[in-house]
Amino acid sequence: DTVPSFDIRGLKGTLAWIPFELKGQLRSLPDSLDMNMGLDVKGLKPELVLKNYGKQLISPEALKLKTDAVFDASLQAVGSYVYADGALPKVSGEFHIPESVFSVDGTELDGKLALDGTLHTDSRGRIHLDLKRMLLNAKNTVSLSGQLRIEDLLGYDPALVPDISLKADLDKIGLMLPDNSGMELQGNLEGGLKGRARLSQLDLYKLPNTNLTGYLKSDTLAVKMPSDSIILYTTGLGLGLETRRDTVASYQNAKSRMLDIQAGLDTLSVQYGASLLLRGKKMQLSMQNDASVMKALDTITFWPMKGRFTARKLSLRDSDSTSIALSSTSNAFSITHLRGDFDVPVLSVSSNNRSVRLKSSSGRVFVRNLNVGLSAQMRTKERAQRRERRL
Repeated sequence: DTVPSFDIRGLKGTLAWIPFELKGQLRSLPDSLDMNMGLDVKGLKPELVLKNYGKQLISPEALKLKTDAVFDASLQAVGSYVYADGALPKVSGEFHIPESVFSVDGTELDGKLALDGTLHTDSRGRIHLDLKRMLLNAKNTVSLSGQLRIEDLLGYDPALVPDISLKADLDKIGLMLPDNSGMELQGNLEGGLKGRARLSQLDLYKLPNTNLTGYLKSDTLAVKMPSDSIILYTTGLGLGLETRRDTVASYQNAKSRMLDIQAGLDTLSVQYGASLLLRGKKMQLSMQNDASVMKALDTITFWPMKGRFTARKLSLRDSDSTSIALSSTSNAFSITHLRGDFDVPVLSVSSNNRSVRLKSSSGRVFVRNLNVGLSAQMRTKERAQRRERRL
């Protein structure tokens, strides 16, 4: 018996404004379809596709995007498609958008973009996407660059592997805001994120279970929101986040997942209308917690958590001129549990201050070298009953 086969030496066409060329060999067997096929897309113009389909598939706003970008791609499929179990052939490909310019009609927004990537399937048929180069620079206001790998792209819970950097010029962004917004922005922001995380882990409760490291920093940041009567000003902002395996409390016998946050500010000023003014200098915050403390439904077991906050100066004043000012303040807190009893939380707080100044309409209080310590544990109903029986 002869086996039907097809030899495609170059089938060219255009589908939905997408130019393509198909070539390769196909063999139809009783239980499978063998193939060695290639699909090339060359000279695809995204602006043309958006012009004809953007309104229906995305939104009418998509028609405002103008770009000279050209998209090229190459895709290969080698192996067999098995009818019985739906097994797919091995697929691999690459795609490319050279550095191009873009603009948005009706706005002052323009910039540059570029993209390079590959995709492939593994032995289990999972599709992996690797964005080897991403570039988006919007009029030198916001710049996003880096790499992103997505494992098991179409699976139930894809894994994300980012190595991304972000920069933002808030002075220029502020000039682009509508006049009727009343909002003012000044300063700069720079950030980065790298590591690995499942898509399902990107929420507050599961974040410590990822393997991520991120940072955000700013030399100067000023935000004014008249609608909410908020004025924020900071200098020397630094924020770091890391998830890893480690111990939070000394009594832990084994390492577990934990979240570590570090933050610092040279100066801080937050004004809320005429009712509240918060100011600080040389502020530092560190906090570590066991990942299990973030479990949304875990309300019985208390997992270790600790933190420290320091400031050279810190003051708070309200609308009637009542104020409190701390100098060289160092504060620590921890939430642990009784040794061997995970159901009984123990809270410890300490505060050391070189000076504390209180001021109100009725008088003033000034204290030097004020040190305060507190430790407390929760008395559960079962422990109270056991104590009453002993008595």
